Amino acid sequence: MKLKNYFLLLLLCSFTIHADSLPAYNPIVLNLATMYDFDAVRGNVKSIHSVIKNNKDEVTYESELALDKSGCIDSFYVKNFTIGYSMTMRKATEGLLGTEVSDMGNTSDIVLKLNSTCQIISKTDKFGALSYTYDKNGLVDKAINSKTGDVISSHKYNSTGLPIKVEAYLSGEIYFENTLEYQNEKTKPFDYLLRIALKDKIFRVVKNLCQYDKNLNPTECIITSVEDKNSNKVTSIQKAVIESIFY
Repeated sequence: MKLKNYFLLLLLCSFTIHADSLPAYNPIVLNLATMYDFDAVRGNVKSIHSVIKNNKDEVTYESELALDKSGCIDSFYVKNFTIGYSMTMRKATEGLLGTEVSDMGNTSDIVLKLNSTCQIISKTDKFGALSYTYDKNGLVDKAINSKTGDVISSHKYNSTGLPIKVEAYLSGEIYFENTLEYQNEKTKPFDYLLRIALKDKIFRVVKNLCQYDKNLNPTECIITSVEDKNSNKVTSIQKAVIESIFY
């Protein structure tokens, strides 16, 4: 969503929930959600299963994350049915090892190396290697080409740790940009307006409205996307369901 996340209709219940009394986000979950476009949840999470369907009730996106009691990643699976991409990873001595399958059915290896606190420090796939730097809150700050040292992307967050801007660079210039505006980050943290721009031109606007559980974790969301295609506005509506299990 932020590229990815999932989102919904319906307002929060009429009572007030104080954000300071809620469980914290696990930075590891937040970072993986930023990298692979699913909604993070608060608390000591055991698993997160997310499914997005279009208005024909066809699955367009699915992901499943499993974590151990310490909050470290055990396994992760994601599939984008729209573009025919999938990835499966499991924890091993070297970190997270897995395979990616492209839209042509080609399979390649992927490795995410972890440090002693289970943060992802690098990713190696068929395109090369990236290393990651983190801010003081343990959130991904930059992705860097391990070979050239060039910054590939940078990330900024709001006070709760959710993304507000992602910039991707090509030849040192901003090539792709996501900006998010939250309706109310303290009471509806996944209700937002996402603008996606390519070379300074906004070509897609996504509005996300969600239902939440008692800890303000999204459970069901409606994603309304308006895309500019050949000067025509094309609107699509999808529904996401997020199922979380906690220790």
